[in-house]
Amino acid sequence: MLKPPAANMPGMTDTLDFVKNLWGSMNLPGTNMSGMAAPPMSVEDLDKRIADLKAVESWLNLNLTMLRGTIQTMEVQRATLSTLKSMGASMA
Repeated sequence: MLKPPAANMPGMTDTLDFVKNLWGSMNLPGTNMSGMAAPPMSVEDLDKRIADLKAVESWLNLNLTMLRGTIQTMEVQRATLSTLKSMGASMA
């Protein structure tokens, strides 16, 4: 049976749990289970939630950059292996 992708990366589960807990603790409008509108928030609460969301955004951008780099590295490896294979076939 295959493991989910996060289970294959050390530390990834902890990071995902952190983001889930952070996201769940924000009580954003439309995310509460009762279906009722969220109570009005103070400016301080809004500032804190904005800061929290910006931290999550930074984390997601970092992970996106790392993912793109990994994909690009694998594409270069694939091209290199393909070139070496075709060179070996032409020499044989």
